[in-house]
Amino acid sequence: MAARKWTQSQRDTQSLITLSIQPWLSSTSAKTNQGKRVIRYNSMKSGYFKESYREFRQNKRSHEARNIEQLIRKAGKTKEDTDFFNLIELIKTKLDDYYEGMNRDGVPSQKVLEGTYLNSLVRTIINNCVTDRVIEELHKEQHHAACSSFADPTC
Repeated sequence: MAARKWTQSQRDTQSLITLSIQPWLSSTSAKTNQGKRVIRYNSMKSGYFKESYREFRQNKRSHEARNIEQLIRKAGKTKEDTDFFNLIELIKTKLDDYYEGMNRDGVPSQKVLEGTYLNSLVRTIINNCVTDRVIEELHKEQHHAACSSFADPTC
């Protein structure tokens, strides 16, 4: 819901102001096609902001599922490998506890949906983190190779 109600004359006035200021010319976003391709999926990088996940999060989730979700997000933001692997172990333990006692019969459909969501989120986070780390290592190797070929002492 909008924070305020605009009259038509206010809309027209604001439109003229916006057109005269042209704030889009001062944008700090990517300018080149390559830059635009790079930032295109930034909001979905972690997987947390995918459309299906956003829709699912609008519904109620159990406290347990929310806690696991927070750990998954924290793992996605962690830069240190040891911290990352410790969080993944903790997430694995929490998921095992979450699924304990579940069988195909008599399991509430909400719990099955939450579990599917959490598993998918974990896979996405791990994929992205591993991919980012591999790319980072490749860049380091390329930088090291370039430095050693020039025998640059500053590298």
